[in-house]
Amino acid sequence: MPNGQTHSLMNPERNQTLTNIALQCKSLLGLNFDVLLQPLLEQYRKAIENSQTDEAAQAAFSVTQTLFNQQQFELQQQCSLFFIQDLNTQKLSIYTGEIYRLLALNYTLSKQHEAAEKTYTEAFAHLTLAPTEDQRLKWKIFGSLWYNRASPARSQESKEKLVVYTRNALHFFEHLNDVDGMSLCLNRLALLLPENQYTEKFELLRRILSINSGPKGNKRNITMARFNIGFCTYLSGEENLGIAYMTEAISLIEQHLTKRHVGMAHLQMANAFLKHHKKAQAIEACQKALQIFKNVDIAFHIAEAESMLQKIESLP
Repeated sequence: MPNGQTHSLMNPERNQTLTNIALQCKSLLGLNFDVLLQPLLEQYRKAIENSQTDEAAQAAFSVTQTLFNQQQFELQQQCSLFFIQDLNTQKLSIYTGEIYRLLALNYTLSKQHEAAEKTYTEAFAHLTLAPTEDQRLKWKIFGSLWYNRASPARSQESKEKLVVYTRNALHFFEHLNDVDGMSLCLNRLALLLPENQYTEKFELLRRILSINSGPKGNKRNITMARFNIGFCTYLSGEENLGIAYMTEAISLIEQHLTKRHVGMAHLQMANAFLKHHKKAQAIEACQKALQIFKNVDIAFHIAEAESMLQKIESLP
């Protein structure tokens, strides 16, 4: 919208919408609302009224990120759409691009694929035009957008497209020398490449170990690479060695990453067993993953594990 154009939401209407959002958040989060969200909503209100768009967009992104982390996905969608509309009546901000990114991820995880694709398209267009003096941050958001767009949860996309998206993300992270971003992309590429390309898979995973060997190295990245080396080793036919690598890596994941990552590792291990028709082992690994996801209450991972368990148990 051109500078100087009247806001689509006048101040009283915006304030009423923010009040309604606050009431919904408080109803869902209880006492956590006062600590997690109320200060951010007030920060947004003041910044947007003073035409401090970047500051308002940063506060808005923090609100949507908090709701996402609290698994309040419907409310996150509602808030994101409001913030995007309201912010875009002022000026374009790279921080609004982050709101788009997380909204698209929400749509992807809830299997609203058309809405996700539309949101990614809008995000790239917005970010391309948004002015900023922090070009590195803009590149990082671009990289994160491409990485999220390559999520395996986007089941309507071919693996070939997901590889292209991941390579696009890797390009931005390499330009930034962002070791964590590069490691995420290399891990994903190793899993997306066809299963007969084990030489290429191992090269990608060894590169993770290499770039994390210096002062910028991250044990989390090394641990996930080691697990995926075990996963690929198992699928390549060296089953006992692969199991040993994966089991050792899971003990490291328990030390350096989150319970969610532990559950995802067990689920991936179940998938490896399933591919080699090891039904009993696949069920055991999947049940471990499901129990972990239930303990940490991650709804979309619970659904994913339950679906896989049902698939395994239905096999002869």
